[in-house]
Amino acid sequence: MGAENPWDSLEDRLTKAASPGIRPGLARISRLLGLLGHPERAVPALHVVGTNGKGSTCAFLDSILRAQGYRTALYTSPHLEYPGQRLTLGGNPLSPQEWERAAEEIWGALDRDRELRANPPTFFELVTAVTFCLLRTQAPDVVVLEAGLGGRLDATNMASRVLLSVVTPIAKDHEEFLGSTLEAIAAEKFAVIRPGGRAIFAGEPPELEGAFRERALRGGIEGRVLSSEWRLREEALSPAGGRFSLYGRSRGWEGLEISLLGPHQLRNAALAVAGLDLIGDLLPVTEGALRKGLSLARWPGRGELFPGDPPVLLDGAHNPHGVAALTKTLGRLWGPRAPRTIVFASMKDKDYQGALSQLLAVGSELICTRVTGNARSAAPDDLVCQARHAGWRDVSSVEAPEEALARARAKGRLVVVCGSLYLLGILRPLLTEGGGEP
Repeated sequence: MGAENPWDSLEDRLTKAASPGIRPGLARISRLLGLLGHPERAVPALHVVGTNGKGSTCAFLDSILRAQGYRTALYTSPHLEYPGQRLTLGGNPLSPQEWERAAEEIWGALDRDRELRANPPTFFELVTAVTFCLLRTQAPDVVVLEAGLGGRLDATNMASRVLLSVVTPIAKDHEEFLGSTLEAIAAEKFAVIRPGGRAIFAGEPPELEGAFRERALRGGIEGRVLSSEWRLREEALSPAGGRFSLYGRSRGWEGLEISLLGPHQLRNAALAVAGLDLIGDLLPVTEGALRKGLSLARWPGRGELFPGDPPVLLDGAHNPHGVAALTKTLGRLWGPRAPRTIVFASMKDKDYQGALSQLLAVGSELICTRVTGNARSAAPDDLVCQARHAGWRDVSSVEAPEEALARARAKGRLVVVCGSLYLLGILRPLLTEGGGEP
């Protein structure tokens, strides 16, 4: 019998030590960080919240700052394949041994505290605490932090040295925790903005701009809105990426190029550029570094194209807003009615009915599958039922996601895998191991 994978061992231990499920609140993580000597105070942070586009915006920010020569850390969630992907330093993951040493600090704190033993932190809170300990040890110049869920009660909101708050487009998601209206969800996101700090909002949807500006006014915040204070000109889109120009109040950048796919990624890149311009006195970036960082930014599983015969596109779209961006990308880059096979899985608590209805406009065939080993995953037969109700005709179910991908590739036309990042985490290794790394 081979040795146990150290990442599996660490993830298993974290899972067993954690409270189950999602439990918004800062009391547990605050107490734990206090016992650890407040590692969340060690490193300056750029804090990114929102509904969609957070990870891509983080990737652009991190890549630009690295191109400038800063020693950066990037913390995102969830991981696609193993926990160490959640934190990179200078673009590279740390070793499992480094994670285990930091985790030992966590186990010691939990063992010493009766209150946390009775009411332990959630998995995300524990991973975030480990990350703060690693950041204290590694001491990067800056960390780009992606919020997990919401903002106000998210564990990442414990970061105390926030240089910039970035709010990506806001849409309905996690409504059972954040509220049933866009206004309620936005309030949770905008609450992370530090009084007297600096913040930028994508401005999507436009009806939330007033609430953002009101928050900025109340908190003495230097707040900017990308959609109304910058002009973005789209210049090119292709399966190789895109090009755009961006013009602000006093300066502009022409011919900026990115490798991430879709018109929404041009907006995510623009948000990163405008955000860094807002804190240019704190983290100066040259135009050369900005251009280099944008062009080198990568974000696995988000509009990630694996060339081949047939090509495979992986996209983590899992809510109506994200699926709308995906369908627009497919239509713009390959044509709205080009033959393609969609492999789809979803969590039960997501609006997969809405997603399946949207995908009908850009799909020829649908193969529904499940995320193996995940109790939250919707049953493939339930997805098929909803798909037929939405109007799909060529639809089938396959229990094993690996088999679903194999069947789709056998059709010989573009394959799109979407609906769940967990699904991508299962299937992406099959594509990279097969020599299809983009």
